[in-house]
Amino acid sequence: MDEAIPVVIVDDHLIIRYGLRAILEQPGTPSIQIVGETDHPATALALVERFAPRVLITDLKLGDHPGMGHAESLVPSLTLIQQVRCTSPHTEVLVITGFDDSDTLLRAIRAGASGCISKRDEINGAEIRAGIAEVARGRRFSSPLVYQRIHTLLQTSTGGMPLLASPLTAREQEVLALIAAGKSNQAIADQLCVQVSTVKSHVSNLLSKLQVPSRELAVLSYHAQQALP
Repeated sequence: MDEAIPVVIVDDHLIIRYGLRAILEQPGTPSIQIVGETDHPATALALVERFAPRVLITDLKLGDHPGMGHAESLVPSLTLIQQVRCTSPHTEVLVITGFDDSDTLLRAIRAGASGCISKRDEINGAEIRAGIAEVARGRRFSSPLVYQRIHTLLQTSTGGMPLLASPLTAREQEVLALIAAGKSNQAIADQLCVQVSTVKSHVSNLLSKLQVPSRELAVLSYHAQQALP
């Protein structure tokens, strides 16, 4: 039997945490083990440091207060995502949120989230489990509405989503995966044991092939095109 995927849940609504726990602790494939849950980013980071979960599930609205603007309300969760990816690179982040505008989703991806689920999609437990399994494998996962937002963002930014100018090389795909993990050019160079100038050349080439202007859109474009039939 496959080993259970250890998961930490972060949400400032008790009923949401209980609901996710109830869904994910039911028998299913893959098996899920909830190793911790909390409503506070600092406690979440402590749980990650203690248990090194494979996946952290978080909302994008943690501890907001009356009168707090939308951008301000995202700061705690986005900071948490960045800290988790820095503290525990093994831990992938799956966002489940009611904020599904393109800008917010892009900010979550920039922070290091590997998957996003919109609460408005009302997906079932099996689909949430599938999303956890995907990000645990180091892949990307988007619920239908998020996927639609990504396509709209790409079409707006590129005038459509063109086919690859030419296939990415194995090294370019490796660099792209590290970009998706939030790595800087220097960190990628250190990991691949190459010069930073070499990494910059790979990044320039893959941006050209994907026909996008930024690293974040490169990640979105590549994964979106991989999902096309």
